[in-house]
Amino acid sequence: MKWVLIIVLLHSTISAARLPGRPDSASDVASGGAQAATLESESSRHHRSLQQDTTLRTLPNQTIELMDAKIASFSPCLGVNWELLWSDEFNDYASAAVDPAKWSYQTGDGSQYGIPGWGNDELQYYTERSSNLYVQDGKLIIQAQRESGENSDWMYKKCLNECEYRCNLEGKTKTDDISGCVQTCSVPRCDEIKATGATSARIRTFGKLAVVPSEDYPSVRIEASVKLPRGVGLWPAFWMLPEQSPSNCSGCGRYGKWPASGEIDIFEAANDMSNIQGTLFYGAEGEVQQYSGNGGPAPVDVFQTIALEWDYEQMRWFIDDRQFMQADSAAKLNSMGIPGGWYTKTGQGNAPFDAAFYLILNLAVGGNYPNADPAATLADLSLGAKKMEVDYIRVCGKAATPSETHL
Repeated sequence: MKWVLIIVLLHSTISAARLPGRPDSASDVASGGAQAATLESESSRHHRSLQQDTTLRTLPNQTIELMDAKIASFSPCLGVNWELLWSDEFNDYASAAVDPAKWSYQTGDGSQYGIPGWGNDELQYYTERSSNLYVQDGKLIIQAQRESGENSDWMYKKCLNECEYRCNLEGKTKTDDISGCVQTCSVPRCDEIKATGATSARIRTFGKLAVVPSEDYPSVRIEASVKLPRGVGLWPAFWMLPEQSPSNCSGCGRYGKWPASGEIDIFEAANDMSNIQGTLFYGAEGEVQQYSGNGGPAPVDVFQTIALEWDYEQMRWFIDDRQFMQADSAAKLNSMGIPGGWYTKTGQGNAPFDAAFYLILNLAVGGNYPNADPAATLADLSLGAKKMEVDYIRVCGKAATPSETHL
């Protein structure tokens, strides 16, 4: 992977590239204290010298040459006021699998939570196999593909075994119409999974990492560098669900079942990836409220940095540091003094987003969001596997200042 660097230099002479024809003021800041130079091009031959204490930031896939420089500090976060709290750079892995101290797999089709098709009519069956998820050359690869032969037989047997285990655990039989057992354990359901033959992977930090603004860090930033695949019915996503959830419920939390406890979609896109979207879900069970913003298309074969900044009463979404969406808490009054924004009927203040949320990465196939024809989706997947690549995941925090208080 390639770092996005923040380097503080002490009284150094450096060579800083900038775009041809761009005025010097584009990389200058007000005098007094540190100077900030944003390096935007490694191809330019125009250089200039900086003599004072200097902060330099490289954008993704850029380089910087330091001459006789002393590095005082380094941070992979956005700016000098942010601290790195957690990250996975997907480097130095002893195996091709993800770090079990940071991530766990979610497998199956969601039937274990009573939501076959993961509640969205999705076609894929998530596995923990290395053919669906692996780490290579400092990148996490989540790969969706179409199975056949022995692999589709394996899916069928796994479906039946998992279902029987759950039904036995609950003291039910395969004919009991309760707890999703009929949908899960019936032969038609497993036949459908085998016939579809779509597999992919989904991982999460549940029980390992959960994020929420705090007294120490009233602002947090969750950031990923990703390269998205294109294909009929593809649905890559980086999102968050409540940490305070029972193991048999997806989307449950402090304030009840989904969406009362909230959902944060840092990004999702579909099909040709013509529109990257951020979304909040909230409200009450059976009374879904949502707020979405559009970030524009994902460029072909290029990594993008997609981020969420989360304060007590506000969230902001970014693509390559360009803000494309903002959401506020209902606890925050608008210019007319009227509450507006996110809420839950079972909580007050900044609820439901005053509770901790864990991270999820997945590549789904089909479903309501892509809204693509299932036959066309599977036909396209049969032509070749589709890969979602992740260069890094980082969580940064901005420490509270002495003047900041939270009531």
